[in-house]
Amino acid sequence: MEAMKIMIGYDGSPHAEAALADLRRAGLPRKVEAMVLSVSEEWIPAPASLGGVATSFPRFESEAEDEALKLARSAKAVLKTLFPDWQVHAEAVTGSPGNMLIWRSDEWKPELIVVGSQGRTALGRFFPAACRRKSCTRPIVPCVSPAPAEKTQPRPCD
Repeated sequence: MEAMKIMIGYDGSPHAEAALADLRRAGLPRKVEAMVLSVSEEWIPAPASLGGVATSFPRFESEAEDEALKLARSAKAVLKTLFPDWQVHAEAVTGSPGNMLIWRSDEWKPELIVVGSQGRTALGRFFPAACRRKSCTRPIVPCVSPAPAEKTQPRPCD
């Protein structure tokens, strides 16, 4: 039996934490390959130089992606505690959160996408909306976006 592939969009917000916790009640199989994806937001790529003079933008982008990787690794540790049999890996990418989630899911082909992002910034709130909007033009992949525990039950994002 092949492992079920689950992609988890994670930004460290309360919604993202709720998504991880709700996975315990999801009735998922023991054999799972999970990917935690955190995105360092970048809407317009910054130039490495201006007029032949190097800028500090690449260093900033690298630091932001390192921070995103730390977030992904912390979620990976939580998942390994909750599901010791799962194979879990963490990734960080730079770009628009919704676009990067869709791009990476197109490459990796998960059977389930879990997005628990409220958005750490105003732009990050587009993460679940992009999942809903863009999945309409692709083969259907279930996508859930749970609310924090004090709110209602998890709701499908499509």
